Amino acid sequence: MNLQSITVRNFKSYGPQPQTVNLRNIDALGIGGRNGAGKTSLVEALTFALYGKASATELRELGEGSLINDRANEAYVSVTFEKDGHIYTVERTIRKKGPSKARLTSPILPKPIADVKAVNSKIESLLGMDYETFISSTIIRQDEMDRLTARRPAERKEILANIFGLQAYEAMRVRAHDKAWEIKNRIAAFEERKKMLEGKILQEESLKEKLMIHEEKIKALKEECSKKEDEKTRIEKKLDELQKMKIEHDKIRSEVNSLTEQLRRDESRLDNLKMEIQNVSIAAKELESLKPLKEEKARLRQGVEALTQ
Repeated sequence: MNLQSITVRNFKSYGPQPQTVNLRNIDALGIGGRNGAGKTSLVEALTFALYGKASATELRELGEGSLINDRANEAYVSVTFEKDGHIYTVERTIRKKGPSKARLTSPILPKPIADVKAVNSKIESLLGMDYETFISSTIIRQDEMDRLTARRPAERKEILANIFGLQAYEAMRVRAHDKAWEIKNRIAAFEERKKMLEGKILQEESLKEKLMIHEEKIKALKEECSKKEDEKTRIEKKLDELQKMKIEHDKIRSEVNSLTEQLRRDESRLDNLKMEIQNVSIAAKELESLKPLKEEKARLRQGVEALTQ
């Protein structure tokens, strides 16, 4: 998890004006200042925003109301963090009267999570740790640092173990080692039992015969599977050929349709040409029938010209 920002309002020593701390691109954060400046309040704001818990409520058992500024009736905290490349913002509101509220939003979520228990569960799932693990593995309080610098190396090691909860991990390591040894012994016992059973199997001729029969069946099944695979290959090849033939058939059919359409247009043009030829033939016949009249007209014109001379 990479923290992006923390915002507080009316949370413990913080007043009504929202205060935002930008934590982007910060790998390790040290909070310093005079007593009462709000160092612890900021850390508790972080843990309360994430888990709905803070040391004041856990250690002193004062309840959530103790986290609200004495001059206010409600407090607000929010934390924005990045996890696995996604940005999440968790917000919590505490009221002196009435239940607290929680809300988790992220572009990756289909909708905001607004139920307190659902938010707590989702945060633990995202971070992979509960409140106690988070506190012991990520936060070192001032009194623990003071103790650390004033002690000898061996004592520092013990203090660091207390700070980070290493005793629990050491106990877990010991339990894991014991469990591994137990499992190893059980495996050895199983192996011994296996060898004994295998020896009995080898001694039983009937079991050998059954084994041979099964092996023959397996061999026959393998041969049958091989034949089926060959048949499958042939069918797939045939299907591929049929697919190619279909594509070629579709192509030829498209060409035939195109040629048919072209033929239809040519036939239409041929009919038009035949009609035009017929009209020309009729006109020629009519012209031929008018030829005697033209000749008569010419003779009459010559006769008129002869009379006028």
